[in-house]
Order: sequence, then C-alpha cells, then structure tokens
Amino acid sequence: MMAAMDMNTVARIFQTFMGRVVALEDMAKLSGQNLAVFQRELEMFRRSPLSNSTVLAQILASNPSDRLKTYQEAGYRHSHTDHAVVVKLDNALKDLQTHVQQARAVVEEIQRLLEEANGMMHADLNTRLGNITLTEGAGGSQIAQTTDAGQAVDFTQRADIGHRAGGHEQSSSQVTSPKTKVRQLFTPDYVTTMAAISGMLHQDFTMQERVVGTLGLDLAPELLQNYHMMWTLRPFVDEAVVEEALSWTRPFPG
Repeated sequence: MMAAMDMNTVARIFQTFMGRVVALEDMAKLSGQNLAVFQRELEMFRRSPLSNSTVLAQILASNPSDRLKTYQEAGYRHSHTDHAVVVKLDNALKDLQTHVQQARAVVEEIQRLLEEANGMMHADLNTRLGNITLTEGAGGSQIAQTTDAGQAVDFTQRADIGHRAGGHEQSSSQVTSPKTKVRQLFTPDYVTTMAAISGMLHQDFTMQERVVGTLGLDLAPELLQNYHMMWTLRPFVDEAVVEEALSWTRPFPG
C-alpha cells in the first residue's frame, strides 16, 4: 500500500516537473525574440555612415543650410535615431537579464522536484530491502518480503505466478477511467527521465546565462549570430526525450 502511495506521489511530482519544463521552454522562445531584437538594433547602430563624395559635396554646396551642415558634422547620422536605437538595445538587454533571473528560479525548482522524487525512490528502495528476509524451506533458503500487512510473500511463488501470467511483469501500468487512460510507470522510470531532462535544461540555461553576460555594443556580429543560432536551436536539449516524457502526462482515449 505504501509503495503504491509513493508511486502516485512521484507521478504527481512528475506532472509538476513537466509543467515547469514546458514553462521554461516558452520562456526560452520569448527571450529568443528579445535576442533577435538586440541583434537587429545593434546592426542598425553599427551601420556605416555616408562617406564624403562628389555628389554629397554638390548637394551641400547647393543647399548651404545650417541643418545640412550639422548633419555633415555628425557624420551623416541623426542623433535622435541613434538614441532610439540605444533605447531599444537597452530594453532588449534588460528583458534578457530578467529572463535569466526568472529562468534560474525555474531551473532550481526543477532540480528540487528531481531531488524530492529521487529521495522518495531511495526511501522506498530502502524500505523494500529492509523487509527482505531469508526463510528456510524444503528446498533450502528462500527470499521472502514482509508486506505492510505483516504477511510474508514468497518470491519463488511470485516468480511462478509471473511465469504463468506471461513470463515477466509489466514495466508500466495504465490507470483506467470511464473515458480516458493515463500511462503510469514505476518510480525509477520517472526519476531517471527527470534526471536526464534536468541535466539538459541546466546546460541550456548555462548557455543562455553566458550569452546574456557577453552582450554589449562591442560584441562581434559573427559571434552574436552564433549565439542567436544556439539560443534558437537549443543543442543541449533532446526534444524527442522531452516529447516522450510529455506523452506520459497526457490522457488518451480508452
């Protein structure tokens, strides 16, 4: 009875865990848009000014106004346009820094959920090992486990029952309701999957944190392009593993 309760609790933790994983993925997509804005505005800020030429000289000679003279002295740039670009760059950078702070909190929550599920798995394992005793039978020593009700279960008998039922026990079960079925796995299945996903997301977050930490007006365009590509492609995250884990949380028709 206790093992079933623990497995249900771990399944609920897994549901919460995957909910935070989805939230983190949504945050990564939104912040990727902010990184694209930063890249675009930085290119605008770095645009080459108009160079002196015969055509420009003729225009300035034919229109000797104070406004054109000021424009020439400013390197053929509009100060208000540059100011607007700098404001956009600053806002995009602040949004990315906010993302890093919020994503760090979610990653820490994901790690905490993993540790909670892992602790329950080890506690359940220790309980099972503590209930195992040796019993003497006609054929020698046999392994038995004492259940919560105080009854001894002969593993030899369990193996024989499992053999008659098909040769092995199922590694997962299905909880059936009148309309839907939800796949329910054993605790190690949940915990090992959570550990794998947590490791992926931690690497992905570390990459994002380092990218944001290097952003500035002097960042090379080629490097910024590589950063944006890595942010978008998320090379540390195996989407197939995440999608498979999400499928364990979705009900399907019975």
